[in-house]
Amino acid sequence: MIAETRTNQIVSLTQELIRIQSFSGQEGEAAALVHENMSSLGYDEVQVDKFGNVIGRMTGQKDRANGKILLFDGHLDTVAPVQLENWTVDPFAGTLMENRVYGLGAVDMKGSLAAMILAVAGVPRNRFSGTIFVSASVGEEILEGAALASVVEITKPDYVVIGEPTDFRIGTAQRGRAGLVVDTLGVAAHTAQPELGENAVYKMTEVINRLRRMDLPTDNVLGLGLVELIDIISSPFPSTSVVPSGCRARFDRRLVRYETPESVLIDITENLRDIQGVEVHLNEESLTCYTGHTLEDIDFHPAWAIPLENELVVRTQSALREMGMDVDPIMITYCSNASYSAGTMAIPTIIFGPPSIKRAHAVDEYIEVQDLYHAVNCYQTIASSLLGNEME
Repeated sequence: MIAETRTNQIVSLTQELIRIQSFSGQEGEAAALVHENMSSLGYDEVQVDKFGNVIGRMTGQKDRANGKILLFDGHLDTVAPVQLENWTVDPFAGTLMENRVYGLGAVDMKGSLAAMILAVAGVPRNRFSGTIFVSASVGEEILEGAALASVVEITKPDYVVIGEPTDFRIGTAQRGRAGLVVDTLGVAAHTAQPELGENAVYKMTEVINRLRRMDLPTDNVLGLGLVELIDIISSPFPSTSVVPSGCRARFDRRLVRYETPESVLIDITENLRDIQGVEVHLNEESLTCYTGHTLEDIDFHPAWAIPLENELVVRTQSALREMGMDVDPIMITYCSNASYSAGTMAIPTIIFGPPSIKRAHAVDEYIEVQDLYHAVNCYQTIASSLLGNEME
C-alpha cells in the first residue's frame, strides 16, 4: 500500500504538473520538474533523450541476469483547454477542492504520470529482479507513439503499461487511427455564371456522402472501423463571388487490426474512383520538440490486441483481483502511445489508469485524490506481479 509519506507527494506533484502549461512541443518546464522529482526520489538514472522524453530507471537487486524490463509511460503534453469561458476554475492552478485536483491534464494524463513516478520510487529494489523504467513522453497529443519510439529503443522493454484513463480497467485492445486528407479539384468561375466553372465544394459533398456509406472493415475484438469528417475548407477562402476551384476535407479513420496505410488508401480511392478530380492521401504530421529536434511521421497509428493468455495480462489480472478490482479486459476506443509499442512493435502492452476517459479534454477536468492514491498502489502491484514478490 502507498506509504503515508507518499500521500501528500502524489497530490502536490499532480498539482505542480498541472500548473505548468505543457502543450505539445512546449513540455520543457514540465520535463524539468519530472527530472528533478525522479532524481530526488532516488531513481538510479534519469536521462532526457533528443526529443525531450524524460526516462527514469530503477534496477532491482534480485537475479539481475534473468530479470525482465517493464516500462510505464505517461505523456507530458496536453491539448489546449476547450470552452475556456465555461471553466469555473483556473485550468492551470491545480486547485485542490472537495478531495479533487482540478486542472488541464489532471486526467490526461498528469495524475497517472505522477502516480507512476511515485509508485516506482516506492518499490524496494531488493524485492524485485529486472528493471523498471518510467517515461514522461512528449508530443502524444499530436503524434501518438512517435516519441515513444525513441523511449522503446533506449529501454527495450518486455512489457509496457500506458497510463491513459481506463477507470482502473485493463485495456487489452485498442482501435487505431489514421488522418486522411481528401482534395477535390474544380474550375473557378464568376458566381454570376457558375455554369462556366465546376464547384469543388459540390463535388466534396458527394465524396462525404460516399465515405459515410462505405463498407468498413470489422474485427471480432475491436468491432467496426469508423470514418468521421473533422474539418473542411474551400479554396479560395474567403471567396468573393468566385466558384471555388478547390476543397479540402480531413477525416478521422478509426482502424481495426491488420489495416495498413496502403489498405486504407485503397479502400477510400476505390469508393471514389468514378468521381473525377479527387486526390486522397494520409496526413503528414510534424512537431518541433522543445529540444529543437523534430518528430515527423504519417498520421497512421495501428490497432492492436494483446492475447488474453499473455503473461502481462494474466499476472496483472491476478494481482488486481486480489485487490478486489474488476479485472475483465476492455477495448479502448481512443488512440494512444500503445499504437507504437503494441501495434507497431508487438510488445505486450496494456492501458491502465485513472479515472474515466469521459473526464479527459473536458471543462473543469479533475481527478479524485482517492484515485491518485489508488493509482500508486495499483502501479506498484502491477510491478510486483511482473518483476518480484509482494511489495511493501
